[in-house]
Amino acid sequence: MNTILAGDDAYDVIFPHSRAAFTYALQGALLNWKDIPNVNLKQPWWAKDIQKSCTINGKLYVMDGDISMHSLSFATCLAFNKNLFDELGLDYPYQMVKDGKWTFDEFEKLVKQGTKDLNGDNVIKPEDDRIGYVASEWGGPISILYAGGQRIYKNNSKGIPELSLNNERTVEVYDKYFGLLNSDDAFCLMSGDKKNYTGNDIFRNNRALFTDSSLGSVKGLRDMESNFGVIPYPKFEADGDYASNINGHAHLVCVPITAFSHIDKTGAILEALCAYGSRDVVPAFYDVSLQTKFARDDESSEMMDIIRANRVYDLGYISGGTFQSTGYDLVRGSSQDFASYYASKESEAQTKLADFIKAYGK
Repeated sequence: MNTILAGDDAYDVIFPHSRAAFTYALQGALLNWKDIPNVNLKQPWWAKDIQKSCTINGKLYVMDGDISMHSLSFATCLAFNKNLFDELGLDYPYQMVKDGKWTFDEFEKLVKQGTKDLNGDNVIKPEDDRIGYVASEWGGPISILYAGGQRIYKNNSKGIPELSLNNERTVEVYDKYFGLLNSDDAFCLMSGDKKNYTGNDIFRNNRALFTDSSLGSVKGLRDMESNFGVIPYPKFEADGDYASNINGHAHLVCVPITAFSHIDKTGAILEALCAYGSRDVVPAFYDVSLQTKFARDDESSEMMDIIRANRVYDLGYISGGTFQSTGYDLVRGSSQDFASYYASKESEAQTKLADFIKAYGK
């Protein structure tokens, strides 16, 4: 930042953490992507949703696309244990996903069938038994918001972001999700001072039917004994769209204002890098992620295409607003009452959003 604001033309492009990217934007250190020549944001290798959600009054200071694997790597998904599906005589969810019928109700049915008291003590414990769904505190509780078609911010008819989190659908989504998560059929892994499980990896050791994951993390499952598959989070309505949010750890692409003197060249290089990333790097990413010790899973490759096409960049999440940790806050709180949680933070959120819009639009 000091280098850019001092006018030192040292960097053509930077890839900061998504929350840091908006710090650059708010301090006037970045160029507007809509003004960069030789970049065609209509091309399929540039992410589309980020252009809609992060454009305010025609200004777009952050971008994403196939120039970086971060957005793909940090796209959230579910992994499922194929061996357990086979043992239980269940069909893999692939066809339901492709038919548009992969809903939360169908997911819940499968989760309930996956739970089993393995030691016969009539008590389901993650240390001893099989769980239908294992969540992570930073995974499902926020991902399910987008799977339910909701966002923290949405742009109004004038292109200005507004708080859109507090509505009946959000309440419904969280009621259903936490109803399942707080049952014997699911378990959420906590970290830090509230760590609630110290045993071996539940999913890797064939004691979970489903688990939260991201496309970049599935390659870490390649050495597990059982085979696995990858699918998007379920939607809440059959006629809705699948949605996979991008974890806040992902990097975004920014062009500093100091690159203005040679922006024609910079734009051409960025366009080429993104196009070649789409052609060459994305297929290689699939190969590495989905190659197990058994065989490549071509159907999971199709699922990755669906996840990639439905990536969500919620400005209220990736920019670090008041409600960026909604899922985490709720799952770790003493209550999952969304209405009370929202009411306690609404005033702060409105103030911060107004300040954000004012600074972003300078």
